[in-house]
Amino acid sequence: MRKLAIAVALCLSLVVSLPVTARAQSVIYVDADATGTSDGSSWTDAFTDLQDAFSAASSGDEIWVAEGTYTPTTGSDRTISFTLVAGVALYGGFAGTESLRSERDWTAHETILSGDLNGDDDPAYPLDDPLRNNGENSYHVVVGASDAALDGFVVTRGNADWGIDLNCSGGGMFSWDVSGLAVANCRFLVNYAPGTGGWGTGGGMFNYGSSPSVTNCTFSGNVAFRGGGESHTASFSTSSAPEFVNCTFTGNTAVDVGGGIHCPDGIIFTVTNCIVWGNTAGGIGDIWSNMSCLARHSDFASWNAYIEGGGNIHANPLFVDADGTDDIVGTLDDDLRLRDVSPCIDAAYGNAAPALDGDGNPRCDNLDVADTGAGGTTYVDIGAYEFQWKGTITGVVLLEDGADPALVTVTSAGRTASQTAATDRIDYTFTDVQVTGPVKVAVQTAQLEFVVIGSPAPVTWTGTDGFAPDVTVTSHGTVTGIVKLEGADPALVSITAGGLTAATVLVDHSIEYSVENVPLAVTEVEVVATGYQVIGAPAAITWTANTGAASEVTVRRPPGTFQSGGCAAGAGGPASLVLALVVSATLARRRRRG
Repeated sequence: MRKLAIAVALCLSLVVSLPVTARAQSVIYVDADATGTSDGSSWTDAFTDLQDAFSAASSGDEIWVAEGTYTPTTGSDRTISFTLVAGVALYGGFAGTESLRSERDWTAHETILSGDLNGDDDPAYPLDDPLRNNGENSYHVVVGASDAALDGFVVTRGNADWGIDLNCSGGGMFSWDVSGLAVANCRFLVNYAPGTGGWGTGGGMFNYGSSPSVTNCTFSGNVAFRGGGESHTASFSTSSAPEFVNCTFTGNTAVDVGGGIHCPDGIIFTVTNCIVWGNTAGGIGDIWSNMSCLARHSDFASWNAYIEGGGNIHANPLFVDADGTDDIVGTLDDDLRLRDVSPCIDAAYGNAAPALDGDGNPRCDNLDVADTGAGGTTYVDIGAYEFQWKGTITGVVLLEDGADPALVTVTSAGRTASQTAATDRIDYTFTDVQVTGPVKVAVQTAQLEFVVIGSPAPVTWTGTDGFAPDVTVTSHGTVTGIVKLEGADPALVSITAGGLTAATVLVDHSIEYSVENVPLAVTEVEVVATGYQVIGAPAAITWTANTGAASEVTVRRPPGTFQSGGCAAGAGGPASLVLALVVSATLARRRRRG
């Protein structure tokens, strides 16, 4: 019995000491149109139901969702939402072929999370009109979770219209006592939170005891009793201080106050580089807070109180088309990008802004507008979208020695120019050039024995017109020659042709050199030797086809100079004779004295 007990103890100790292998973080794929095994392991075998991906996900995983429209349930249970998983990042905007997250494009591949369970909402009617057909819509489209991420989605048609409980707020997104939540590159459209007896808050987003970071998001066409776009309040144990960066709130409505943003508590929340404009309410339309909104470099029209963080403006942001071609606010065709005369251009706080905007475009300096922003980058725009300043570049490529224009390509930033060729030149144009920094034009030729001079060519701008200096395509060849050395140090000899440095080999008392890719228009080789006489330079080049022979050059010490051994470089010359006579006379005088 004692041996058995020892054996059992040993086995248990081995089991306990076995290493625990952590589950590898993974990407889970979702595509409503996938036709594979539906296990989420690839685009081919993607889950077709997003809820299946949530069930399979663990902290550290990413869920990639392909374009299309997804509803929380195919049934009629309004309490079902897309509930995020703690520690899991949800990304939309995929075509369904990408291998890298950076390859997605959420603007081109709209990924829609919709609360319209029947798919019959009629946007022509207001959200409170029975003809809208939203009575069966989900109370909350998305429910937040701690340390989760929501990125690249359209969140729309939630209807939090139930009494005074939790289902009366946050039609688009609802978060309750969560931390570390990040929301980016999302559009919250036509979500509803009317509540009953004035309890409905946060049509687009409601945060209770939660402080998410919300970046590059737009809120449009959302309606609530308070906080049409967003509302937040502290819980009994946790403050609620969301941070909004480069977001746009417009066309949202509140029956009471805070058509754009509503905060009844004194907890400080920040609004940086945001547009809160064109929102309506029975009271304050854009921002209503209990002196708790810290606004920096933002644009808003109406407020009851805020803390001035600097750089704020109060001017019409001048959207391209806030209600779209259908003239209905909160639909997919709304264009909340900025017109070229918007006061929001180059006026934001660059240190707080993400590198890319709500379209995934880089920050762009509008050269027609003075930079009034602050931070390390002073030309970031206020709002979710960076104005894509675009100009036109023109330039000329000169063709020499029969250069073939068909073999010349002109490119800039990965784009090929429109080219018009003549026998001796190419006129080229780039249109709609997006300026994100210094621009250069590169010219290349595929023609053998020809070389490009002056490329890459830097572009100078006058307003939206960019000009590149002339570039020349000319034939070229190899030049060879000899430099003789007469007491000269070869390390101090420089040989160039057409600005190109020669390759050299020291042979006996001569330098044999060659210079490649020399344009045939070059007729001389420059030879420079500091402290020496250079005889025969510049050396004339004689071209035979693409081979150039340079005349001989000699480098010697100047007359009257001495070598390290004390002998003159020009031995036997006048200076040497004089020196010899002086030395001889001196020695003779010493002998006589002795």
